[in-house]
Amino acid sequence: MPKRVVVNASPMIALLGIGQEQLLCGLFDRVLLPQAVRDEIEAGQAKDDNVARLIHRLLAEAGEIV
Repeated sequence: MPKRVVVNASPMIALLGIGQEQLLCGLFDRVLLPQAVRDEIEAGQAKDDNVARLIHRLLAEAGEIV
């Protein structure tokens, strides 16, 4: 059975902050990122262009916006 997780903004922001967002892809088959969570992360990190790239990479590896 596939392992899936729905992420909230706080742990995602923490992982992005330490450059370890890929841990989710290593632990789970699918990482579900609600659109509201993505919006919150991007709003809080608006001055950091890397955040959008990191989210895109996460989604490309094992993620899905729900």
